[in-house]
Amino acid sequence: MSNSLTQKLIFIRKLKQSDLKKLVKFRNNKIVWKLVGGGGFQKKITLNDEIKWFRKVNKKKDRLNLAICLNEKYVGNIYFTDMTKSSAQFHIFIGETSLWGKGIGSKSMILSINFLRTNYDITKIYLKVKKENIPAIKLYEKCGFKIKKKLYKNFYLMTNY
Repeated sequence: MSNSLTQKLIFIRKLKQSDLKKLVKFRNNKIVWKLVGGGGFQKKITLNDEIKWFRKVNKKKDRLNLAICLNEKYVGNIYFTDMTKSSAQFHIFIGETSLWGKGIGSKSMILSINFLRTNYDITKIYLKVKKENIPAIKLYEKCGFKIKKKLYKNFYLMTNY
């Protein structure tokens, strides 16, 4: 039997405080954050910083914080933010760079979007992506997103509705 990634179990679950130690590692990886355009951190993120962030965002009613798992291993995040009755902004990153290009992003996107549409009845999903992040743009297009317009700086707005 082949040991290919397609036979591995990819699932999403709520982000837990026990994930934060690994999330600190992801957030301090400059390659990850350069591509996703997040953070703009001026200093190295600590576990204490992450705990404060986690407590703050978990109180928000317009946000859903999910963990991407490969088998039982936490490998990345999906966030739905600015959630309303009909729309939400989508965010994703795979923090384990050795797993980039293995299909985890597309499978977890499909799972999370289906979950959101089924459980929250949200039909309009949008995201912002750096113009230079070609692999992400291809991933989003594969999952049904289309470039809607160019935004500030070097970002595109993409929609899935």
